[in-house]
Amino acid sequence: LQNPVVQMVHGDYDYYYELAKKHASSIDTFITVAASIANKLKILIPDRAEDIAYLRFPVPENKGPIEKHDGFSIIFIGRGTREKGYNVLPEIAKAFIEGGQKVFWHIVGEIDEKTKTQYLWPDGANVRFYGSVNNDAVKKLLCRIHLILLPSLAEGMPVAVIEAMKAEVIPIVNKIEGGISELVENGVTGFTIESNSIEQYQGKIIYL
Repeated sequence: LQNPVVQMVHGDYDYYYELAKKHASSIDTFITVAASIANKLKILIPDRAEDIAYLRFPVPENKGPIEKHDGFSIIFIGRGTREKGYNVLPEIAKAFIEGGQKVFWHIVGEIDEKTKTQYLWPDGANVRFYGSVNNDAVKKLLCRIHLILLPSLAEGMPVAVIEAMKAEVIPIVNKIEGGISELVENGVTGFTIESNSIEQYQGKIIYL
């Protein structure tokens, strides 16, 4: 092509890898958001290994004062879809209510009415929906949160988790490939959950 072409491989999804493989002859450089994604791409198109780069996504420090309040607060940031694991959240909340533990839920992101109806939160759940809010508002909110849950089925490099960790929020994540494995070392920088197990989520949160 007349101008250089760059593909941003920003997710650990087959679709992005297949795009790279199919159009490799037209792409000059591949930029990935996670080292694991870069490695998988180099295996897929080994003759282009020198043209595959991993660049860290720049996330500024969260300079706001940490304002942890009474009660245990959990945040979810993302689309309200099954792919992002939203369906798991009401189930975790139900387990806590049945166990007599009180937690406060903060849901940031667009949740359509169909999803809210399909995945009902249990009576008695302390949940607040914020909808879409700007990044400054999210960073300020994070200063009051204890845990961030990421039950996604696939991710690239989840910036929301990086921002949360910079605000001293502990990540509990579904154990998946991609950037998650580079951010969260189980029991050290956070906790990983096998196959989105409700029991494991509940156990880790009670432990904390």
